[in-house]
Amino acid sequence: TLVLHHLTTLQKQELLAVISRHGGTKFAPILRLATSDADNGIRVQAASALARIDDEFLPREQELSAAILENPTDAQQLLKLGRLYDEYSGAGVLGADREHESREKALAAYGDYLMLSSGDVDARVAVSRLLIADGRFHDAIRHLESWVREDGSSAALLLLYMEALFRLRRFNDVRQVAAKHQRTLAQAGDVSIEAREAVKLWMGATA
Repeated sequence: TLVLHHLTTLQKQELLAVISRHGGTKFAPILRLATSDADNGIRVQAASALARIDDEFLPREQELSAAILENPTDAQQLLKLGRLYDEYSGAGVLGADREHESREKALAAYGDYLMLSSGDVDARVAVSRLLIADGRFHDAIRHLESWVREDGSSAALLLLYMEALFRLRRFNDVRQVAAKHQRTLAQAGDVSIEAREAVKLWMGATA
């Protein structure tokens, strides 16, 4: 998003036009930044693009909700609805109350989906991330602890479990998880450099 500061007005207009046509929620941070631009035209264009995200959400929500009402065990529609609420809650276009409400709806849809497809690690990651974002660290631990005990093959889930433990100041448990699953955590290719370094510190703390 810092790149926006270095663009000319024309380049900003072109970028915002592309985002408005194709971007969706993932580019909402750029749009929010652009609403504070010195140029009034850029601010208006960015605000319009953010409003479009809001406008496009409702018909999609209604479509998916109707499909699920017709077939409550349609796992793929439940997953799509969960992702829709998830993306919407994190887009930065909502106030605090509506953001929380959208997270709750995402959790409900993901929960129903996982009842049908319990092995979907990505959905379990999403649930854990949302619980932690909402400050529900005990719930995140309850959601993950049986999986960590019985499986423990996903570095992403292990890191979220460790984060929830850390937020509750259960430092000894964090060390134990790092030690027990050090191979999974060390060999994961999708772990950020920052997370990898943090895990190394916790591994070292077990020595």
